[in-house]
Amino acid sequence: MKEVSDDLMQEIGNSIHPFTTNTQPYVIAALRVLANKLEEKTDGKWENTIKGIEKIMDTIDVIPKEEEV
Repeated sequence: MKEVSDDLMQEIGNSIHPFTTNTQPYVIAALRVLANKLEEKTDGKWENTIKGIEKIMDTIDVIPKEEEV
């Protein structure tokens, strides 16, 4: 689970351009909406798995780049 979580977080992070302090609120909102919609479609059958993976992913640090002005 840790390896898959690391890979997914890296892939998502690399796919968002630019991921900076100024775009951070939009990224958070988009990912939260996406996660909520995906979770709705599972009808609760993956609830325990999702909670376990969330705990693992919570240990991964994400650092946005500073916007160059």
